[in-house]
Amino acid sequence: MRVKGKLGIFKKVPSILGFREFRLQWGIFLVLVVVVILFIIGSPTTFLSPKIYLAVMGVMPFTGVIALGMTFMIISGEI
Repeated sequence: MRVKGKLGIFKKVPSILGFREFRLQWGIFLVLVVVVILFIIGSPTTFLSPKIYLAVMGVMPFTGVIALGMTFMIISGEI
């Protein structure tokens, strides 16, 4: 993006997220979507049921707490 400066000179404004990083982030998201679609095609009765998503949400807090504790331990240099 170019912006006109005080003297009428155009200067380049740095972007927050470059095209390469933007493409990388959307690429990862696209892979996730493709994997979910493949799972749904492979077993539609399982992956279209809300029970599996409720089960995942029931396990995630425990896993998140453990991962957070391990992250702090690794950062502090205890491992």
